Amino acid sequence: RGGGAQIGIDEGHGPAAADQQHLDRRLGGGVLAAAMHEAWGPGAPALAAILAGRAGGPVVWVRDRDGAAEIFGDTLNMLGFSADRIIRVDAPKRDVLWAFEQALRSGAARAAVAETAMAPDFTESRRLQLAARDGGALGLLLPPEPRGAAAASAAETRWRALPAAAAAPWEAPAFRLELLKNKKGSIGAWDMVWNAATHRFDLAAELRDGSDRAA
Repeated sequence: RGGGAQIGIDEGHGPAAADQQHLDRRLGGGVLAAAMHEAWGPGAPALAAILAGRAGGPVVWVRDRDGAAEIFGDTLNMLGFSADRIIRVDAPKRDVLWAFEQALRSGAARAAVAETAMAPDFTESRRLQLAARDGGALGLLLPPEPRGAAAASAAETRWRALPAAAAAPWEAPAFRLELLKNKKGSIGAWDMVWNAATHRFDLAAELRDGSDRAA
C-alpha cells in the first residue's frame, strides 16, 4: 500500500512562481507518502496537519500526554483537515515513539503524526522509516530540534516550519518552510501563504541562499 505515491504541497502560484522551481518540483513531485518525515519549529504541527489532511482517510495523532498542546478543530478545518478524522493517542513520554511506530506499521491509517519531546537516534529513525514503508503510511514526526546523536536521521525529508505574520490578521496564514534534508535532491527555503480555497500553499518567494545545495 502507498507505493511511490506523493502528496503535493504547493500550487506553484504566486509572484515568484513564474521564474523559479517551486517546492513540489524540488521534492520530485511532492512528499513521499509511504515514508517518515521530520519537522520542528512552531509551525510544525500546522505543516503536519496539512500533509496528513492531504493523505486522506483516518490519521493517528500520538501526543505526549503531559506536554503536547491541545489540537483545535477550528484550526484544523482551516487547514483542510477535518478533526473527526483524528484517532488521538495520548501516551507517556517514553512510549510516544513506540505508539507512532505501531500506527505506521499497522496499515490501519493513511497517516500518523507524533509530537514528542524525545528525538530518535538514527537506529530509531530507521525503524520508523521502515514501519512507514511497510505500512504504506505517511509518517510525520515532530521532535524538538535534533542535537547530538539525533542530528543523524533516516527520515525522507526534514523541515523547519516557522509561522510568518500575515500583512493583516484576517489574511491567510503564512509560513517559512525550510527543507533541511531531501533524499531526492536539493534543499531550500520558501515563504508560503496558505490558500484556504484550494487547501494548498501558494508560493510567496524562494530564499536563494542555499536553495540549490544537495541534502
